[in-house]
Amino acid sequence: MMTAYSNVEDAVEAMRLGAFDYVSKPFKMDALMLTVGKALETTRLKREVRDFRAQMKKQFGFDRILGQCESMQRLFDMIRDVAESGASTIFLRGESGTGKDLVAKAIHYNSDRANRPFMNITCTALSESLLESELFGHER
Repeated sequence: MMTAYSNVEDAVEAMRLGAFDYVSKPFKMDALMLTVGKALETTRLKREVRDFRAQMKKQFGFDRILGQCESMQRLFDMIRDVAESGASTIFLRGESGTGKDLVAKAIHYNSDRANRPFMNITCTALSESLLESELFGHER
């Protein structure tokens, strides 16, 4: 937003309504060009993140998990329930090669947490004390 009448209240309101920045006159062309460049880059990055999230949701949706039998349908129902539960930490266990990673990603990318980082911890690779620290935190 650009204005000849600069005041803090207008700037705050403009930013609250979605303006990228607030430039008051007189302005320097270099500063304006820098601001416009940052706005364009921010818009591009937001679009890229939105597209990436959509791609991850599609890539790690339920389509990647094969099975149509009754037990798999129950698993899909459980995945949906967990994804909608709001739980921030989920512990999956099972034999090697059973699809724990696919289930974890399906839960994550179909939940409200999909915009946050996905963290997969392979417990067999950690010592007991490090695993406890990773799962439950630690005091210094």
